[in-house]
Amino acid sequence: MFLKYLSLLLLLPLAACQKQTPVVANKGQEVEASGSQIAFEALVARCNMEFVLPQGFQFSPGQSTHGLDYEATLVAESGGLEVRIALRCLADAEVDYQDPHSSKPAPEHIYPLLYTAIVQEIASDPHSASGGFGENSLDEFHADWGQMSLLQPKPEFGGAYQSMLFLAIHRRAAADAYLVFLFDDYAAVKDQIQTAMASLHFVEMANDSTAPDPAAPDASAEINARENRIDTQATAIPMH
Repeated sequence: MFLKYLSLLLLLPLAACQKQTPVVANKGQEVEASGSQIAFEALVARCNMEFVLPQGFQFSPGQSTHGLDYEATLVAESGGLEVRIALRCLADAEVDYQDPHSSKPAPEHIYPLLYTAIVQEIASDPHSASGGFGENSLDEFHADWGQMSLLQPKPEFGGAYQSMLFLAIHRRAAADAYLVFLFDDYAAVKDQIQTAMASLHFVEMANDSTAPDPAAPDASAEINARENRIDTQATAIPMH
């Protein structure tokens, strides 16, 4: 019953963006894309995040889809990779929970359940391999929690794409952020995935408990291990 109410949270940010941006009719696709990017950047700031359009990508508006509404699309100019970004500001979230026998959960505490609920909606095999983040990986995003799964998307969500890397990050009192990387050949787009993955992160504060420790070991070993895990999992994804 609770998962039914979680799905309501997935609609909030898209509606908020639509309210922020005036609708300009008959001004061409370029104006629409520009307006969508301005609205997305406003949402990013409200989520206490920073975003820089990565080199080699074009920005397109987000869409409402089965399983996950998203506010931005990044399309690799070289082809073969589409990145969808969905942001859920905790300040905008409210759980409509009507079970009289259980206390109402706070939006701050349900991010693992939301992750599971979204995977079940967008993946053909929601039980595929997944893994959390180590401290260095969390430091990259200035996040408190992260989860990543390599999956096969449902056709109604991923279209013709055969593979999907689904990444979620959470920051206390800020937001949940989801990045969906859609592709066919991971080896051909792994560098673009890393580039796009670095385009979005939470703002680092002066007293931030998630800030990197100068005395901590170099993160490159963990990043390479993460890429190796993805490489191994990618070969196991069944293709259509």
